[in-house]
Amino acid sequence: MREAQANDVRQETVVVKRSLVRNAGRIGLGALACTLVVFSSGCAFAPGMHVNVDPKKAVEGNYRIIPVTSTVLGEQRAWEQTRAAAMRTWGLPVQDPAAPTREYRIGPGDVLAVTVWEHPELSNPYGEKRAAGDGIEVGVDGRVFFPYAGLTKVSGLTLDDVRALLTRKLGVIARSPQVDVRVVAFRSQRVYITGEVVQPGVVALDTAPKGLIEALAERGGLNERASRRRIYLSRGKARYEIDLRRIYGGELGAVNLALKSGDVIRVPDTSEDQVLVLGEVTNPRAMPLPGETLSALSAIAEAGGVSRLSARGSDIYVFRASDSLEPDREATQVYQIDMRKPQGMLFATHFELRPRDVVYVASTGLSKYNSVVQQLLPSLQEIFYIDRIMDRSR
Repeated sequence: MREAQANDVRQETVVVKRSLVRNAGRIGLGALACTLVVFSSGCAFAPGMHVNVDPKKAVEGNYRIIPVTSTVLGEQRAWEQTRAAAMRTWGLPVQDPAAPTREYRIGPGDVLAVTVWEHPELSNPYGEKRAAGDGIEVGVDGRVFFPYAGLTKVSGLTLDDVRALLTRKLGVIARSPQVDVRVVAFRSQRVYITGEVVQPGVVALDTAPKGLIEALAERGGLNERASRRRIYLSRGKARYEIDLRRIYGGELGAVNLALKSGDVIRVPDTSEDQVLVLGEVTNPRAMPLPGETLSALSAIAEAGGVSRLSARGSDIYVFRASDSLEPDREATQVYQIDMRKPQGMLFATHFELRPRDVVYVASTGLSKYNSVVQQLLPSLQEIFYIDRIMDRSR
C-alpha cells in the first residue's frame, strides 16, 4: 500500500515539474535555473509524512499551513485595505488641483528672457535678430550675465526676485527701468519616466501644477505591456511602491501625487504581477493579475478548471512568499482551502491572490499531497527569494 502511494506521489511530482518547466519562461530564467537544479538533485519519499494543519502550532520546517476560514478572509481583507491606503500616497504630498500655478525657482540650465522696456540696447545689445525663445542660459554656477548688471546669481530665486534684483542694478544707468523676466525654457527641474510607457523620457517641471498623472500623460501614458497595479517612485534614497489602481480611482477616489525635481518613476511590465496555477487543472500556466482583483477560484477557471478525473474533492493550496530576504528565518505561507467542505467554494471565491502567488490544485487525498509539498516547497522558496533580491536591486 505504501509503495503504491509512493509511486503515485512520484507521478504527481513529475507532473508538477513539467508544469514548472513549461511556465519557467514566464516566471524568469533565474527561477527556471533554480527549479531545474532543485529537481535534478532528486529526493526520496517517506511514507507517512505529515504536515501540521493547525495554525496555532505555527511553523513546521520553514513554512506554515494556514486553513482558510472566514476569519482568515477577514484578516486578508483588512491587510489589503491597510496596504492599499499606504501604497496610495505613502504620506507624500498630493498635488492640489485648485492651485493655478506654482512658485518656480530658477536653476542651472533654465533659459531666461530679460526685457528692459524703452532700452532695446540692454535687451539686445548686439542688435541681431533673435528667434522667439532665445534668451540667457543660467550657468552651472547659477549665474547669468546681463549688460551693466554683470554676473548675477539667480539660482534659487523666483522671477519676482530676479526682476527686483535687475531693476536695482540697472537703476544706476537708467531712470526707473521697467524690467520683465520670463523663463523661455524650463530645464533645471526634471522628472524621469522609465519603463512601460509610450514615450520614456524627461518631464520638465514648470510653473503649471504637474503631478504624477500629468507626468505619465505627457509621456503618452502606459503601453500595452505596463502593469496596471503598481509603479515605483524613487526620490533620493527612498523608493516607494505606488498602487496605480488607487492613483486613478478606486474606493478612496483618484489622487495625484506631487512631484519633485529628480524623481524617477518606473512603470514595470506585467511579469511582476503574475500568478502561477499548477496541479490538477486543465491548462497549468502563468497568468497576469488584472487591474483589480483575482480570486483563487477565478484563477483556476482561467486555467481551464480542475481536472474531472484526478481533482475531484481536492484541496486548493496557495503558496505565498514572505517578505524576508532570509527564507530560513521566516515561514513561507501555504493557505489551504478545503474543497471537501460546503463553504470551500465560497472561500475560494473570496480568497484574493497577490502577485507571484502559486496556486496548486492537489489530487484527491491530503496525505499524498503532504509528500508533494515537501518536494515543491524548496524550489518555490528559492524562486520567491530570487524575486525579492531582484526587487531590492532595482
